[in-house]
Amino acid sequence: MKTSFHTYRYLVGFVAGMVVTIGLFAGKGVLEFVFVGEPVVWQDSFPRYHTACISRFGWGEQAITFQIDNVWVFQTEDLAGGNLKERIVWESDARRITFHVDGLGDQTYDEQSKHRVED
Repeated sequence: MKTSFHTYRYLVGFVAGMVVTIGLFAGKGVLEFVFVGEPVVWQDSFPRYHTACISRFGWGEQAITFQIDNVWVFQTEDLAGGNLKERIVWESDARRITFHVDGLGDQTYDEQSKHRVED
């Protein structure tokens, strides 16, 4: 009888661990969507293997973030809803990134310093 109690205890612990792990992964996705937003445009550079992303969150007025290699370089709030025609353009040497969002215009950033470049 004592052996079967320990067997069930390990089985219950294993199942509880699986439920918690799956719950954490599902919860992470929901929290990222609410607080970070969903990626609208994601583009890799070639040949330097960096990433740039434009994320949007909000249901009425929208907030937009620009990210380079998962580092936020720009964030704005209170843009109009709807299609903002977001796009990312890498220069041929992949050292500068131009983000375009209707209502904000073009903004160019340096890939290494993550600072805005004035043309």
